[in-house]
Amino acid sequence: MTLDSNRNVVFTRADVGSSVSLISNIALATQQWYHFAAVCDGLDIKLYVNGILEDFATAGQVINSNNSNSILFGAVDGAGLGAFSGSIDSVALYNIASSSVPTVFAEGPGADRSSDSGIVA
Repeated sequence: MTLDSNRNVVFTRADVGSSVSLISNIALATQQWYHFAAVCDGLDIKLYVNGILEDFATAGQVINSNNSNSILFGAVDGAGLGAFSGSIDSVALYNIASSSVPTVFAEGPGADRSSDSGIVA
């Protein structure tokens, strides 16, 4: 996830030979807490901001989880291209596509997610 020049969140899912980017409809303000969630169910990718679906697209292909590619938050590449200047808190990765994004957002920052089904990191 990165910010574009208009301060919109951009989530890009890239794999060998293809990529899909989703862009939020709202420009982010400074000094404001936001909740972002990207959900991929193998067919579709959805981007949520503060529990509201902002963008979606067809994934194009199933995510290849058997590779050594990095997962990047706040940068476009490992060299720091497009680096985010701010704080990122409470990152969680799941091995299931969740339909509970609005519920997670409603619980607010700092909610204990450690017992959620499918959490891997």
